[in-house]
Amino acid sequence: MWWWLLAAGLVLFGSVLAAAEASLTRTSRVRALALEEEGRGNAETLVKIESDPPRYLNAVYLTVMFVQNGSAILVAFLAERQFGDTWVTLGSFLFTILYFVFVEAMAKTFAVLHTDRVALALSPIVWFLG
Repeated sequence: MWWWLLAAGLVLFGSVLAAAEASLTRTSRVRALALEEEGRGNAETLVKIESDPPRYLNAVYLTVMFVQNGSAILVAFLAERQFGDTWVTLGSFLFTILYFVFVEAMAKTFAVLHTDRVALALSPIVWFLG
């Protein structure tokens, strides 16, 4: 049972990373400095990230790869173990669709619509990864 919770946790973390990626690629150094000037929380961290975006975005991209691949492998393994060989293909297909909807589409759309809020909220996580 806890393996399924681990898979769900990876998907949730994937959503966080997708939102971080989308918000950070839409935030400029100038915008980060403006947010810092406004005294917004985590703006100082965001300025550090925006002063060297490749370092931090590459760390996010690498972590995304581990999370995506890890969750997909784990779900395929669990589907095979609990439901048999036939379910590996069906489970993988369904997982891919659900992962796209919840992680890629929903999280990134939210981040695009609320760029400043998401970038500020997730900048400590990105800074840690970088």
